Amino acid sequence: MKKTITTIWIAGMLAVPAQAARFDRFTRWETRAVQLMNPFALKLNLRRIQISKSIDDPANMGCIEIKNHQAQMSIGADIFKDHPGLSEDGYAAILCHELGHIFAGAPIYMKDGANLSTEGQSDYWAAAVCLKKLFRAFPEPEIKTPQASVKSNCDKVYSTNSEQQLCYRVAAAGMNAMNVLHKSLIDVIQNDPAGFYKKPDFSNHETLFSDRYPTLQCRAETFAAGAFCKTSESKWTSGSTNWACEAEISKRPGCWYK
Repeated sequence: MKKTITTIWIAGMLAVPAQAARFDRFTRWETRAVQLMNPFALKLNLRRIQISKSIDDPANMGCIEIKNHQAQMSIGADIFKDHPGLSEDGYAAILCHELGHIFAGAPIYMKDGANLSTEGQSDYWAAAVCLKKLFRAFPEPEIKTPQASVKSNCDKVYSTNSEQQLCYRVAAAGMNAMNVLHKSLIDVIQNDPAGFYKKPDFSNHETLFSDRYPTLQCRAETFAAGAFCKTSESKWTSGSTNWACEAEISKRPGCWYK
């Protein structure tokens, strides 16, 4: 469905100082994401990426489309107010997911005449490539208590403390974004809030979810797999179309399939 997008200037967005400060902190991710990805957009013959706040769909957690050779992302105007549990890193995960529809490559689906990467592929690229680039640009204090399984896998894949911390942070960002979606009772593939807690299915199936989302649990697993993918960022940046990892803990999960 096409949406009418209205751009809201920061100065008039929020009147409450605390909310305004939070808005400013979050929108720095938009600025940096655009700066990082514009050179790659040019390689696809796209003009500068635009990110706008929609007042027509204020609860929108993000959508992107290509119009007139321009990637246009829309984020709901009330996203920061309506989702107090959303962290800055979680918001970065949402931005990277939307950008993934443009940059993540196959598997793809067609929308309004444009080839876009599927939802699962966008999540995987968001963690494997985009968030790593963003978080290097915005280093933060160490994550003191990463999830045990995440810590174990990150420590197996990466040898330095800085790489391990980056891996923890990427996986945690994906989990935060999925937790916010769950608390909002949004599970657009099943309309089932309990879907987040279902055991992920990693068996091989034949039919790929294309323009629909896997379960929230599957999406969280996908972000984690991308975090564990060590070679993806350098391969993708160099222009390789075969950048995904094949190791068991870092490959794209089978729960993308039904």
